[in-house]
Amino acid sequence: MLNALIPIDFSETAYNAVEYAMAFKKDFDFSITCMHAYKGSKPREKITELNKYFNTDIDLEVISGDLNTAFEKYISTNKVDIIIMGTKGS
Repeated sequence: MLNALIPIDFSETAYNAVEYAMAFKKDFDFSITCMHAYKGSKPREKITELNKYFNTDIDLEVISGDLNTAFEKYISTNKVDIIIMGTKGS
């Protein structure tokens, strides 16, 4: 099975990326893991909101540190075939 990684910051743009991945998943069989990097305290309320909004088969990895460090940590121990990211603007 293919594995998709979606970095999220709990913004509308990130939620759009997850929705896109879920629609794309209907045609191709792959797992979806959302990854959030944080500094300071863990964003528990945002995690709860995400789980309620996407009441489906997605995994969530919450990693302490900056985004680059979180990518390195996750990718060093997990297989990633595709990264799906939201963008702002055109």
